[in-house]
Formats: sequence, structure tokens, C-alpha cells
Amino acid sequence: MSQSLDQIAQRFNGENAAPSLIQDTLVDITERKRVEQELRDSEEKFRALFEGSRDAIGITTPTGKFLDANQAWLDLFGYTRQEMLELNVADHYVHPCDRSRFRQELEQKGSLRDYEVKLSRKDGRVLDCLITSTVWRAANGEVIGYQSIIRDTTDRKQAEKAMRELSGRLLHVQDEERRRLARELHDATAQTLVALAMNLALLKESAAELNANSNKILCESLALAQQCSREIRTVSYLLHPPLLEELGLASTLRWYADGFAKRSGLEVTLDLPCDLTRLSLEVETTLFRIVQESLTNIHRHSGSPTAKIRMVQDGTHLCLEVADQGAGMPPAALERARSGAAALGVGIAGMRERARQLRGRLEIDSRRGGTTIRAILPLPRGEG
Repeated sequence: MSQSLDQIAQRFNGENAAPSLIQDTLVDITERKRVEQELRDSEEKFRALFEGSRDAIGITTPTGKFLDANQAWLDLFGYTRQEMLELNVADHYVHPCDRSRFRQELEQKGSLRDYEVKLSRKDGRVLDCLITSTVWRAANGEVIGYQSIIRDTTDRKQAEKAMRELSGRLLHVQDEERRRLARELHDATAQTLVALAMNLALLKESAAELNANSNKILCESLALAQQCSREIRTVSYLLHPPLLEELGLASTLRWYADGFAKRSGLEVTLDLPCDLTRLSLEVETTLFRIVQESLTNIHRHSGSPTAKIRMVQDGTHLCLEVADQGAGMPPAALERARSGAAALGVGIAGMRERARQLRGRLEIDSRRGGTTIRAILPLPRGEG
């Protein structure tokens, strides 16, 4: 093993300041040299990672002065290296207050991950970005800088916006198609069945000469026509309940809960505000569809004997809850439901999208012993 040595010469003077002795000392500095080399290697590795990263990386002082940035940062924001060194990061934020909030939260926590912010390029174009940042501190704890990794999510945000707009249009088309089918069933098919039942009734009155078997068939046909007429009317109302437009959400929910309880055998209870006022048709339709889908899921999947519908409102928000006392959702299904990994318009995904279209949100609380679906919607001024 080779060693690194430092030679230290010391002169000792005798009388009249004449040198009388020179001491030569060799000091082993192998360990120091090794540490220095490791530091150089580490710096080279950091620089290679820093410059080679596909994510934009910037290093700034607490006052906002740029100390360094990699090529990905320069490419993303359109600056030269010299321009970057003259830039203050505060001018980089579309909303200046975001910078102060970012600094405060970062220094409190020591690091931030995926902090959403809007930043501007040199050409003025606004980018949606996620910042992952850490604080650099001196030995005494003083903040000396920030290192931030910036990821451009503008394209993803635009795609999400387009998807939301498409989702809204699809839900609107779905509701309009339900309305059209309900109207056709009620105005055409149901009326035809009523006419058929009336003809069968008239035939029965004038068919005294029929034998017993033919008379039995006629009576059964009349009963089937009447039953079919009732079922068509029920399906028409479920597709688009006319009560929703005529009397509002509270009356429609009472009608629907009563009918659902009779059809399914579930014990359905309602807890609605006594002073629940009329809301916009869009809001009332959304809440009705969420109740409709939730009760269907309870009946099909939960095994619960009961369902409770509860609604509360204050001056700014309305909260709708549909709860059961069933087995709860399987963990994998719950995770998919919470992440939105389901087809649009199907089950929970459809409910979540309906709430989102009204700037609201859908929450799911599920465990052994029951599931609660909670929709929270903002109330426009003048409602609630």
C-alpha cells in the first residue's frame, strides 16, 4: 500500500540567531488524501447526475438568487445559463404569494414532495409544475439554500381538463338519453299497453260465449297487459323521474326510497333537512343519481339489511351520505374506487365524475360493518 507523506522542516536558532538545528518531520497524510479523493469523486458523480437528469433541477439561495441549474432546467424555461444566474426565482412564479407559502412550508418540514405551482417561461408561457424540494442548512441550522426538482405537468393537466370536459358531455348526453327514453316509454309504449288492456277488458265483457279455458287465457292476458303497463311506467320514472322537475329532490327521494324498499326488501330510512329548498335541476339530478346508484350497490353487493340516506346543508355546502351495515368493500375494490380506476359512468366512477362536474367531491368510507358514500357539493350563492 502506498503512502502520502508531507515533509515539514523546522529550523531552531542558536546564539546570535544563527541556525543551529534543522528538524525534518514526515507526516502521514494518506487518510486525508483518501478523503479528499472521495470528495472529488462524490462531486463528480453529483455533477454527472445533476447534468444528466431529465428533470429540471435548480439550486437557489433563501433570497431567491440562482446558484446553479442543470441543462434540463434551462431547456424547460428557455433561459441561457447567464440569464439564469441573473434571475430571481420570485419572478419565476405566476402567483407571487405561492413563493412565500412554498418557502414557509419547506422550511417547516425540511422537504416537500410534488408541490403544485404555476411557473412562467422566459417567453411568458405558463407551466403547471410539481416541485420536490429540500432545504440546505449550515451547521448552526441556518437555511443557506434550496435544491428543487421541477417536473412539467402541463400536458397532463391539459389532458385531464379535456377528459373532465368529455366526461361532463358524456354524462349530459346520458341524462338526455334517459329523459328521451323515459318520455317515449311513457308517451308511446305505456299508452299502447293501456289501450291493449282496455281492448282486452272490453273483449272480456262481450265474450260470454267463450269457454272456461279461453276466458282464463283472456283474463291472464288482461292481467299481463296491466302488469306490463305498470312496469313500463316504473322504468320510465326510474330513467327520469318527473317528480324531480315538478316537486324537487326531497319528494323524489321519498318516492324513490319507498319504491326501492318495496322492490328490494331493504329497510331504507331518510334523514332530510326540514327546510331543504329547491336546488338547480343539475344539482338535484346529480344527488338523485348518486342515491340511485348507491342503493343499487347496497342491494347487489353489501348484504346489508338497511340503508340510510342523510343530507345536511349549511350556507356554503351540501353533504349527502348513503350508508349501509354490510360487509364493506374488498380492499382491492376500495383502492380502485378511491383512485378512480374504473370505467366512466360505471358505479362509483360515475358518481365521482358527477360530483366533480359540480366542483364537489366524493368520499368513500368502507370497513367491516358498513360502507358510507359521501358527496359534498358547493352551493351556489342564493341556494341553501
